[in-house]
Amino acid sequence: MNLRALFLIGGLAGCSSPAGPSTPSAPHFEVPVDLGPPVSTDGWEDSGFISPNGQFFYFTYLRIDPLRYIRDGTVVVSGPLRPEWDPADTVAAKLYRTELVSGAWTEPQSLGPMINRRNALNGDEWVSEDGLRILFTDPVVQPGRPEPGIYYAEQQNGVWSDPVLARTIGFPFVSGDENPHLTLDERTLFFESSRAGGYGGPDLWMSVIGSAGWSTPQNLGSVVNTSGVEGSPFSLDGREALLRR
Repeated sequence: MNLRALFLIGGLAGCSSPAGPSTPSAPHFEVPVDLGPPVSTDGWEDSGFISPNGQFFYFTYLRIDPLRYIRDGTVVVSGPLRPEWDPADTVAAKLYRTELVSGAWTEPQSLGPMINRRNALNGDEWVSEDGLRILFTDPVVQPGRPEPGIYYAEQQNGVWSDPVLARTIGFPFVSGDENPHLTLDERTLFFESSRAGGYGGPDLWMSVIGSAGWSTPQNLGSVVNTSGVEGSPFSLDGREALLRR
Protein backbone atom coordinates (compact mmCIF):
# COMPACT_ATOMS: atom_id res chain seq x y z
CA MET A 1 0.00 0.00 0.00
CA ASN A 2 1.09 3.60 -0.60
CA LEU A 3 2.52 4.55 2.78
CA ARG A 4 5.85 6.08 1.85
CA ALA A 5 6.61 9.75 1.20
CA LEU A 6 5.69 11.55 -2.01
CA PHE A 7 8.30 13.34 -4.13
CA LEU A 8 8.13 15.68 -7.13
CA ILE A 9 10.49 15.39 -10.10
CA GLY A 10 10.76 17.52 -13.21
CA GLY A 11 12.39 17.65 -16.62
CA LEU A 12 11.06 14.29 -17.79
CA ALA A 13 10.01 15.03 -21.36
CA GLY A 14 12.72 14.66 -23.96
CA CYS A 15 15.31 13.20 -21.60
CA SER A 16 18.19 11.82 -23.63
CA SER A 17 19.87 10.26 -20.61
CA PRO A 18 18.49 7.98 -17.88
CA ALA A 19 19.93 10.48 -15.40
CA GLY A 20 18.09 13.38 -17.05
CA PRO A 21 15.25 14.36 -14.67
CA SER A 22 15.85 17.55 -12.71
CA THR A 23 14.79 18.82 -9.30
CA PRO A 24 11.89 21.28 -9.66
CA SER A 25 11.21 24.21 -7.37
CA ALA A 26 9.20 23.35 -4.28
CA PRO A 27 5.45 23.49 -5.03
CA HIS A 28 2.89 24.92 -2.64
CA PHE A 29 0.22 22.55 -1.38
CA GLU A 30 -2.59 23.28 1.04
CA VAL A 31 -2.87 21.31 4.27
CA PRO A 32 -4.45 17.90 3.49
CA VAL A 33 -8.08 17.52 4.53
CA ASP A 34 -9.74 14.19 5.24
CA LEU A 35 -12.60 13.61 2.78
CA GLY A 36 -14.68 12.39 5.71
CA PRO A 37 -17.74 10.16 5.49
CA PRO A 38 -19.09 8.60 3.37
CA VAL A 39 -15.68 8.24 1.66
CA SER A 40 -13.47 7.78 4.72
CA THR A 41 -14.46 4.99 7.10
CA ASP A 42 -12.91 2.73 9.74
CA GLY A 43 -11.80 0.55 6.83
CA TRP A 44 -8.84 1.15 4.54
CA GLU A 45 -9.12 3.68 1.71
CA ASP A 46 -6.10 3.81 -0.61
CA SER A 47 -4.84 4.46 -4.16
CA GLY A 48 -6.85 7.63 -4.71
CA PHE A 49 -7.26 8.98 -8.25
CA ILE A 50 -9.20 12.17 -9.00
CA SER A 51 -10.57 13.07 -12.42
CA PRO A 52 -8.98 16.11 -14.11
CA ASN A 53 -12.10 18.21 -13.55
CA GLY A 54 -12.19 17.28 -9.85
CA GLN A 55 -15.69 15.84 -10.07
CA PHE A 56 -14.99 12.12 -9.58
CA PHE A 57 -12.73 10.37 -7.10
CA TYR A 58 -11.71 6.72 -7.48
CA PHE A 59 -10.11 4.66 -4.74
CA THR A 60 -9.35 1.19 -3.45
CA TYR A 61 -11.27 -0.05 -0.42
CA LEU A 62 -10.47 -2.85 2.01
CA ARG A 63 -12.49 -3.84 5.05
CA ILE A 64 -9.38 -5.14 6.84
CA ASP A 65 -6.00 -3.74 7.89
CA PRO A 66 -3.76 -5.02 5.06
CA LEU A 67 -0.51 -4.29 6.93
CA ARG A 68 -1.45 -6.54 9.82
CA TYR A 69 -2.67 -9.22 7.42
CA ILE A 70 0.63 -9.12 5.52
CA ARG A 71 2.67 -9.08 8.73
CA ASP A 72 1.12 -12.00 10.59
CA GLY A 73 -1.95 -13.21 8.69
CA THR A 74 -4.39 -11.73 11.19
CA VAL A 75 -7.74 -10.70 9.71
CA VAL A 76 -9.28 -7.82 11.62
CA VAL A 77 -12.44 -6.48 9.96
CA SER A 78 -13.05 -2.82 10.80
CA GLY A 79 -14.58 -1.37 7.64
CA PRO A 80 -18.30 -1.31 6.83
CA LEU A 81 -19.95 -3.15 3.98
CA ARG A 82 -20.00 -0.82 1.00
CA PRO A 83 -22.53 -1.16 -1.87
CA GLU A 84 -22.27 -4.45 -3.80
CA TRP A 85 -19.80 -5.95 -1.32
CA ASP A 86 -20.21 -9.67 -0.67
CA PRO A 87 -19.97 -10.10 3.14
CA ALA A 88 -18.08 -13.37 2.61
CA ASP A 89 -15.40 -11.65 0.52
CA THR A 90 -13.45 -10.43 3.52
CA VAL A 91 -9.85 -10.34 2.27
CA ALA A 92 -10.29 -8.32 -0.91
CA ALA A 93 -9.58 -4.88 -2.34
CA LYS A 94 -12.21 -3.34 -4.57
CA LEU A 95 -12.46 -0.15 -6.64
CA TYR A 96 -15.08 2.49 -5.86
CA ARG A 97 -16.07 5.89 -7.26
CA THR A 98 -17.61 8.90 -5.57
CA GLU A 99 -18.87 12.14 -7.15
CA LEU A 100 -18.62 15.70 -5.89
CA VAL A 101 -22.16 17.16 -5.89
CA SER A 102 -22.93 20.60 -4.45
CA GLY A 103 -19.65 20.56 -2.54
CA ALA A 104 -20.14 17.13 -0.92
CA TRP A 105 -18.94 13.64 -1.90
CA THR A 106 -21.67 11.10 -2.61
CA GLU A 107 -21.87 7.56 -1.28
CA PRO A 108 -19.11 5.62 -3.11
CA GLN A 109 -20.33 3.09 -5.65
CA SER A 110 -18.61 -0.09 -6.79
CA LEU A 111 -17.16 -0.23 -10.30
CA GLY A 112 -19.14 -3.44 -10.67
CA PRO A 113 -18.66 -7.20 -10.68
CA MET A 114 -16.59 -7.41 -13.87
CA ILE A 115 -13.80 -5.36 -12.27
CA ASN A 116 -14.39 -6.15 -8.59
CA ARG A 117 -14.21 -9.91 -8.79
CA ARG A 118 -14.33 -12.05 -5.68
CA ASN A 119 -10.90 -12.27 -3.96
CA ALA A 120 -9.41 -9.62 -6.26
CA LEU A 121 -6.90 -7.12 -4.86
CA ASN A 122 -7.62 -4.26 -7.22
CA GLY A 123 -5.76 -0.98 -6.92
CA ASP A 124 -3.37 1.54 -8.47
CA GLU A 125 -6.01 2.68 -10.94
CA TRP A 126 -5.80 5.22 -13.75
CA VAL A 127 -9.04 6.40 -15.36
CA SER A 128 -9.33 8.29 -18.65
CA GLU A 129 -10.57 11.89 -18.68
CA ASP A 130 -13.96 10.80 -20.06
CA GLY A 131 -14.27 8.09 -17.40
CA LEU A 132 -14.74 5.32 -19.97
CA ARG A 133 -11.38 3.51 -19.80
CA ILE A 134 -9.43 2.17 -16.86
CA LEU A 135 -6.05 0.61 -16.11
CA PHE A 136 -5.57 -1.07 -12.74
CA THR A 137 -3.38 -3.60 -10.96
CA ASP A 138 -4.50 -6.99 -9.64
CA PRO A 139 -1.88 -9.45 -8.29
CA VAL A 140 -4.38 -12.27 -7.69
CA VAL A 141 -4.36 -15.10 -10.24
CA GLN A 142 -7.81 -16.60 -10.85
CA PRO A 143 -10.03 -17.49 -13.84
CA GLY A 144 -10.02 -14.51 -16.17
CA ARG A 145 -6.99 -13.02 -14.41
CA PRO A 146 -4.19 -15.27 -15.71
CA GLU A 147 -1.24 -13.45 -14.13
CA PRO A 148 -0.41 -10.68 -11.68
CA GLY A 149 -0.22 -7.43 -13.56
CA ILE A 150 -2.01 -4.50 -15.13
CA TYR A 151 -5.49 -4.93 -16.59
CA TYR A 152 -7.58 -2.77 -18.93
CA ALA A 153 -11.35 -2.35 -19.29
CA GLU A 154 -13.82 -0.05 -21.06
CA GLN A 155 -17.23 1.19 -20.02
CA GLN A 156 -20.24 1.09 -22.31
CA ASN A 157 -23.75 2.12 -21.31
CA GLY A 158 -22.63 2.38 -17.70
CA VAL A 159 -21.21 -1.15 -17.51
CA TRP A 160 -17.52 -2.06 -17.42
CA SER A 161 -16.26 -4.75 -19.78
CA ASP A 162 -14.45 -7.85 -18.60
CA PRO A 163 -10.86 -6.64 -17.99
CA VAL A 164 -8.05 -8.00 -20.15
CA LEU A 165 -4.31 -8.02 -19.59
CA ALA A 166 -3.19 -4.63 -20.89
CA ARG A 167 -0.07 -6.08 -22.49
CA THR A 168 -2.23 -8.22 -24.79
CA ILE A 169 -3.64 -5.09 -26.43
CA GLY A 170 -0.36 -3.28 -27.03
CA PHE A 171 0.66 -1.76 -23.71
CA PRO A 172 4.39 -2.34 -22.98
CA PHE A 173 3.90 -4.18 -19.69
CA VAL A 174 5.26 -7.48 -18.42
CA SER A 175 3.89 -9.78 -15.72
CA GLY A 176 4.12 -8.17 -12.31
CA ASP A 177 4.11 -4.54 -13.46
CA GLU A 178 1.87 -2.22 -11.46
CA ASN A 179 0.84 1.39 -10.78
CA PRO A 180 0.10 2.54 -14.37
CA HIS A 181 -0.47 6.22 -15.09
CA LEU A 182 -1.06 8.05 -18.38
CA THR A 183 -0.62 11.77 -18.89
CA LEU A 184 -3.66 13.87 -19.74
CA ASP A 185 -3.02 13.59 -23.49
CA GLU A 186 -2.49 9.80 -23.02
CA ARG A 187 0.79 9.92 -24.96
CA THR A 188 3.18 9.27 -22.06
CA LEU A 189 2.90 6.26 -19.79
CA PHE A 190 4.53 5.86 -16.37
CA PHE A 191 4.48 2.68 -14.32
CA GLU A 192 6.25 0.70 -11.60
CA SER A 193 8.22 -2.42 -12.50
CA SER A 194 10.76 -4.88 -11.13
CA ARG A 195 11.84 -5.90 -14.64
CA ALA A 196 15.50 -6.38 -15.53
CA GLY A 197 17.56 -3.23 -15.90
CA GLY A 198 16.48 -1.56 -12.67
CA TYR A 199 18.36 -0.36 -9.62
CA GLY A 200 17.26 -2.93 -7.06
CA GLY A 201 13.70 -2.62 -5.81
CA PRO A 202 10.74 -1.72 -8.02
CA ASP A 203 11.58 1.29 -10.22
CA LEU A 204 9.66 3.84 -12.25
CA TRP A 205 9.65 3.44 -16.03
CA MET A 206 8.16 5.44 -18.88
CA SER A 207 7.07 4.87 -22.47
CA VAL A 208 5.72 7.19 -25.16
CA ILE A 209 3.30 6.32 -27.92
CA GLY A 210 3.98 6.91 -31.60
CA SER A 211 2.82 5.69 -34.98
CA ALA A 212 4.32 2.25 -34.26
CA GLY A 213 2.75 1.97 -30.81
CA TRP A 214 4.34 2.25 -27.39
CA SER A 215 8.11 2.69 -27.26
CA THR A 216 10.40 0.34 -25.36
CA PRO A 217 10.05 1.37 -21.70
CA GLN A 218 12.87 3.53 -20.35
CA ASN A 219 14.02 3.43 -16.72
CA LEU A 220 13.85 6.94 -15.24
CA GLY A 221 17.43 6.58 -14.06
CA SER A 222 19.40 6.84 -10.85
CA VAL A 223 18.30 10.41 -10.10
CA VAL A 224 14.79 9.05 -9.56
CA ASN A 225 15.23 5.36 -8.85
CA THR A 226 17.17 3.84 -5.95
CA SER A 227 17.82 0.40 -4.51
CA GLY A 228 14.57 0.88 -2.58
CA VAL A 229 11.00 1.14 -3.84
CA GLU A 230 9.71 3.87 -6.16
CA GLY A 231 6.10 3.76 -7.29
CA SER A 232 2.71 5.44 -7.67
CA PRO A 233 3.69 7.85 -10.46
CA PHE A 234 1.35 10.72 -11.31
CA SER A 235 1.89 13.25 -14.10
CA LEU A 236 -0.50 15.43 -16.07
CA ASP A 237 1.96 16.74 -18.65
CA GLY A 238 4.85 14.25 -18.80
CA ARG A 239 7.31 16.93 -17.65
CA GLU A 240 6.79 16.78 -13.89
CA ALA A 241 5.64 13.82 -11.85
CA LEU A 242 4.77 12.87 -8.32
CA LEU A 243 6.07 9.55 -7.04
CA ARG A 244 6.11 7.45 -3.90
CA ARG A 245 9.38 6.49 -2.28
